[in-house]
Amino acid sequence: MFPVAYVHSKAPWRIAVVSSLLAFLVGCSAQAAQPAASPAATASSSIPAQSANLSPPNEGEPTPSQPATPPSPPIPTVTADVVLIGSELEGMYLARAAADEGLTVKVIDPRDKPGGQLLQGEMQFLDAVLDNSGKGKLIAQGRFKELITGFRNGKIRKQSEFVAYYDKLAKGVPIESGVQIQDIEKTPGLNGQPKISSVTYKAKDGSLHKLKADYWVENTDFAALVSKLDVPRQPGLEKFYGAKQVEYMSAGFMMKFKNVNWKQFQARGYATVNESYAIGVAPVVKSYKPSNDRILLRGLNAVNQRDGEVLINALLVFQVDPSDDKSVQDAMELGKKETELVLQHFKKNMAGWKNAELNGFPNYLYIREYNHYNAEYNLQVSDVLGGRMFDDNVSIAGYPLD
Repeated sequence: MFPVAYVHSKAPWRIAVVSSLLAFLVGCSAQAAQPAASPAATASSSIPAQSANLSPPNEGEPTPSQPATPPSPPIPTVTADVVLIGSELEGMYLARAAADEGLTVKVIDPRDKPGGQLLQGEMQFLDAVLDNSGKGKLIAQGRFKELITGFRNGKIRKQSEFVAYYDKLAKGVPIESGVQIQDIEKTPGLNGQPKISSVTYKAKDGSLHKLKADYWVENTDFAALVSKLDVPRQPGLEKFYGAKQVEYMSAGFMMKFKNVNWKQFQARGYATVNESYAIGVAPVVKSYKPSNDRILLRGLNAVNQRDGEVLINALLVFQVDPSDDKSVQDAMELGKKETELVLQHFKKNMAGWKNAELNGFPNYLYIREYNHYNAEYNLQVSDVLGGRMFDDNVSIAGYPLD
């Protein structure tokens, strides 16, 4: 679903990226333009007037020394078996499995709140992982099977239900949000390659902390850890399109509505609308004209959340850098303004939407892509199309190349 990279500290930089599914100070003294003052004049101007007649210490007597600067207090250090940077859902499955095996796990998250794109971006339209029989057989495994099954049968559709699922998954795993990575210490590893020995970070309250671990996991959507490891970035979309600047896939802005009459919506006869989902609805989508050239309304991926609430993944925002807070915030504002216009279009042109209203906004974007990095092995198209298996497989997928 989202990019994830794993980094093992006991070996050379080992990174597996899975996508869609990683003072200048100027000093200027006004005195420089003045004639040099005599030593006596300088001394007399820098002490109180009543002390001006004090004699200098006798020659040979020791002069008082300045008090030594106290050493900085030691940075509190915590050692764990596994440390994750970021709280995206994919990595939390790893955290849960590690904790269940008795390992100590710690999660530090650069975002202000946990849950990543699932909870903060509210990307809660889930694609089923099916086999190729054409009969819709679900092949999801592990803890994800509980989530996708609940989504498909309508029991996990609302934000509160996703939060409950996430909280159950993360129970007992400490998550610290709002941190900033300050320093990464490296030591020689296998074959002379570096390995991570510790990460120093600033907590939300400004205090510094240090983590040590044997296993490090990159679990953010903007490579908060890996981007600081001098790992080569693979060329992205800019190479495909011949652009000079780095380019990423568009980000999604999830649209939330309420007071929708889904039965009327379904009864209208749109070929791709059933009791749970609406896919495409091309006639309505094609007639919409975005207000900004950075915006596109694509075919709908809409889910009936029950009780007249509908969540739609269809609004795309281009030219977003997930690692740049201002870029993300600008995209959020574009998404909010455009969602209001999309609502008016739906109310006029789509059955069952006459009384629809906005149902709030997500706290974050659905980031569909960031940097891809060279790793020990880079997955090839032939690997995906041929269903190649590896000794260290950790997941399976049933989505075609996008």
